[in-house]
Formats: sequence, structure tokens, C-alpha cells
Amino acid sequence: MPLAEWKTLFEMSDRYGFIIASDECYSEIYFGEDKPLGALQAAQQLGRDDFKNLVVFSSLSKRSNVPECDPVSLQATPKCWKNLRSIALIMAAQ
Repeated sequence: MPLAEWKTLFEMSDRYGFIIASDECYSEIYFGEDKPLGALQAAQQLGRDDFKNLVVFSSLSKRSNVPECDPVSLQATPKCWKNLRSIALIMAAQ
């Protein structure tokens, strides 16, 4: 996604308070200029060093070429973690 679209998405997230969940599990398979701009890189380029309302998923099995090994990395601010935990507890209770 181009930087201008990330900017719009971040502005909408600020306005409406939703969390941006960026699945970047396959981002490492791109080489050269075709590699997509990741959420963390876009946030930094836009001066959003607090990473507010942003959750990024990545996978070590894709990044390290380890098939059948699916440890997932999740980057989020403490506030996002708290919200995600609340959602998970609600879903688990249903």
C-alpha cells in the first residue's frame, strides 16, 4: 500500500478509534523495489513513532523459510494489547 493510503488509514484510525491490524506474514518474499511498505515503516515515515492503534502480525516460518513452524510475532502498544486481551476474553466466554 502506498504511503498516501497509509496516511489516510492512520488519519481515519485517529478519528474513529479503530485498530489497524496489518498482516505482514508474507512481506519478506518480495525483493527489490516491489517490496510493499509495511505498517511500521509507514508509521515511522509519517512521524507516528507512538504506533497508536497499530498491530502488526508477522511469521517466523515465512521469514526464516522454516515450513511447518508457525511462531507468530505480534507487535502492538500496551494499550492495544489491553484491548486485544479484552476482545480475546469476550470471545473465549462465548
